[in-house]
Amino acid sequence: MKSATGTKDEELLKEASVQTGYALSQQTIKEYFERDVKPHLPEAWMDENKTKIGYEINFSNYFYEFKLLGDIKAYILALEEKVLATEKMVLE
Repeated sequence: MKSATGTKDEELLKEASVQTGYALSQQTIKEYFERDVKPHLPEAWMDENKTKIGYEINFSNYFYEFKLLGDIKAYILALEEKVLATEKMVLE
């Protein structure tokens, strides 16, 4: 099955594989665990009943930036002034 980008994805996968030294598409969960987790956490263990393939990324944790309401209000007021100035310039 080809992806929407054709063989570009395959090329990127091979390139990443060469750079890291890992066969990215040819590993099992157990191999990953032994190679990438155990060296850092020797006491780590896996519950085989809960093992899944894949990863869920919580985008809110990584990409959300909290902004105070006052900052948003000031931004909106500044935009409003800019729009009014542009409107006045166009209508003159």
